[in-house]
Amino acid sequence: MVNIMNREHEHSIAQIEDTRAVSSMKESLQSKRRWGLIALVGGPVLATFLLAAAACDAQDSSPIPTANVDPTPTSVLEPHNVPWLRIEDKDANGDGQNDVRDLRELNGQEWLPGLNFNVDFKIDEDDETLIDDRIEAGAGSIQPWDINDDRQVDDKDAAIVRKHIGESVPSDPDSNIRNDEALQSSWSPNQMLIRVGADFKDKEIKSLLEKYSLSEVDENGNLTNVDKHILLGDLGINLTVEIPEGTLANIGLSKLLEEVARDSEVIATERVNTFRWE
Repeated sequence: MVNIMNREHEHSIAQIEDTRAVSSMKESLQSKRRWGLIALVGGPVLATFLLAAAACDAQDSSPIPTANVDPTPTSVLEPHNVPWLRIEDKDANGDGQNDVRDLRELNGQEWLPGLNFNVDFKIDEDDETLIDDRIEAGAGSIQPWDINDDRQVDDKDAAIVRKHIGESVPSDPDSNIRNDEALQSSWSPNQMLIRVGADFKDKEIKSLLEKYSLSEVDENGNLTNVDKHILLGDLGINLTVEIPEGTLANIGLSKLLEEVARDSEVIATERVNTFRWE
């Protein structure tokens, strides 16, 4: 899988560490209660001996082996618990942005990842409930719920979900976007973000963009299609690049993101999001 940047939930690591700590504390407390009861019956000498054994027991059981720790809760969307998809980045309906409407235009209204609202690798009753709730609410964004693209969310859309209950949505090993991003985001069809190192100079930026036919310059040789944003600390520099029409026509956004991401001078690449539906 190409190293394309994705926003992840950093707090999931802390959740796992909290789970380990709580499990260890519970085990230690149970051990002390068990030996304390025996000590109360058996007397001071026996209590001393058993409490020492309890301490050894607690020490041997901590820390808990990683294999016994539950995975990150599925409510936290991480790379390992949402499907990754292979999509074609194309403004198929000509509305000036790429989103789930274009993906349905390219792959058909019943494109399974477009029905997987809770992004759990399958179409099931939970997805049906989510769209039924949106129909009942009668308010909010119609995307990604308007499956048949008739500008309303109704039982016709829910019927498409019900038709596919029980079908799976596997991850594509040659993926380029997460299922939830494909459903909930809108992104520019002719822009890309490139992250380079913090020590990258303007001359090096120009050279990098020329390599991939991404540079556009004015009469003075200055880049006109790049917005440079220096990140705090040593995280690097984000370059938001307007992709020339010729380059976009030749290679397409998805392949361009992947090709530039493989460059040894590039940290990562990303689509430029313009909107996100909730």
